[in-house]
Amino acid sequence: MEKIWLIWITIGIVLIIGEIFTPAFLLALIGLSCLIAGAVAFFIPANLAFIPLCIFAISTVLLLIYIRPICKKYLYNKNAPQSNVDAMKGKILTAETKIDSTNSGTVKLYADLWKARTEDESVIEAGEKVRVIRIEGNTVIVSKNSTSQSTDN
Repeated sequence: MEKIWLIWITIGIVLIIGEIFTPAFLLALIGLSCLIAGAVAFFIPANLAFIPLCIFAISTVLLLIYIRPICKKYLYNKNAPQSNVDAMKGKILTAETKIDSTNSGTVKLYADLWKARTEDESVIEAGEKVRVIRIEGNTVIVSKNSTSQSTDN
């Protein structure tokens, strides 16, 4: 067991590579702790193997307490702006043609025409303002807009 440091380094590298396949940023921190323990083990005699183990335990706890929240804050931002279809929910659009629950009409978002139908049994005439409820495939599910503000084009 003369090269215990090599085992720590190898485990650390394997865990850091394993982080590629997990989204939790946990394996990378444990792998970093293994690398720290390996560096300590390189400089101490092999008969003091408990010291790298203690360093590993302490560094893992410290990294999980202090570094992981910082990484999660910047990597998993829940307040990031929505894009694509998710950004359309709640938008106020103008009906280009008559829309009801059985016959699809169209709404215009910027330069694109989208197929649209109502969520309930209401009928929306061409030119009326509608609010996007959700997207189902390539069809926008809308309802009549009760406010007068417009966010289209």
